[in-house]
Amino acid sequence: MMNDGRDQRLVELFSHDLNALPEADFVADVLRETRRLRRRRIMLRALLAAATSLVAIPMQDMALGLVAVLTLTLVPIDNLLLSQLLMPINTVGGLLSLVILGLRLAHRRLFT
Repeated sequence: MMNDGRDQRLVELFSHDLNALPEADFVADVLRETRRLRRRRIMLRALLAAATSLVAIPMQDMALGLVAVLTLTLVPIDNLLLSQLLMPINTVGGLLSLVILGLRLAHRRLFT
């Protein structure tokens, strides 16, 4: 038997005439399914946009509330220049960030 570089199993697989759909029906089915998937994708995107818009307003209100809490001054300072210099660490957010930084440092020293 002469070897012409073809895999005999593949040749045998493609030599059989599988029951192919008539071309017109196949194309119509593909187009129908494509339209259905396109409509479904559009509906899902519209639903996602509606859900996002419903959630966005409360999330924005929560973010504004969090910013208002984090920027509260801990110790009132009368000197304007000193107040502006110490503002990053004289807020609830500054204190919280220092606490988190200290906890991270302690964790590294204890567990590494």
